[in-house]
Amino acid sequence: MSSTTLRDILHAFVRQHPKAVGALLPLMAIVPMQEVGLPLLYGRVLAAIVSPSEAEFRKTVAVAMATTASVHAGMLLRDAMNARVHALLQCFVRAELLERMLHQQANEGYDATSTGIEWMYLLSVVPELCSLWFRYVTDYIAPYLGTFAVAAVYLGRLDTALGATFVAFVGALFATFVHAPRACASHATDHAQSMGHMHDEIEAMLGGSNLEAVLASHHVSAQIVDDVRRRHHARHFEAYHRTGHCARRHRAAVLLLVVAFVA
Repeated sequence: MSSTTLRDILHAFVRQHPKAVGALLPLMAIVPMQEVGLPLLYGRVLAAIVSPSEAEFRKTVAVAMATTASVHAGMLLRDAMNARVHALLQCFVRAELLERMLHQQANEGYDATSTGIEWMYLLSVVPELCSLWFRYVTDYIAPYLGTFAVAAVYLGRLDTALGATFVAFVGALFATFVHAPRACASHATDHAQSMGHMHDEIEAMLGGSNLEAVLASHHVSAQIVDDVRRRHHARHFEAYHRTGHCARRHRAAVLLLVVAFVA
């Protein structure tokens, strides 16, 4: 199943359910309000404590409490909308995927190798993956991009240089997050392939009539155990180390960016 096909299915879902998807858009503003607006209001409440005007203090507290209640109500509404949209999305992707697979089989001819277990796997896993990525976009990527934009505007109004520095910091941080999966994907693939080869070789050594020879000879079984322990485990840990090293390198880059921005 190609990424183009999945992208077409997601676009078709948005076109068929514009109201449900559109209802999520204003609810994304809850995150910037929660991350930027509420801390500012709480700061004003603390500043109003030492204010000589009791009326001003009461007004500031009332605004902060009302805003906090509105944000939490919006979060509840967002969760309810998410549950509805993601249920619609999974049903839509599953039906659309099945229709496209049946259409492909009808046009290209029946192929037993692409049906059965493979179809069941696609129909069970792909809708979950689409829902997961849709949730990432609506719950994290888009809302926090809005949060960074609001924070950049606020800091830029306080100090132009500070706002520009924050924009550069967020840009570098975003570039690191985008580059990390691409840079580490090859190591993760090598790790998966290494594990697959290791399992295939172990299966070849123990499969069929070989198992009888292994069980009959203590020397052969000890040799196989030693081979698995030395050669296969070494390959596994080497591939695992490369994958972990790539992830740690990008985490260190993020830490350096944070330190540089704070300094």
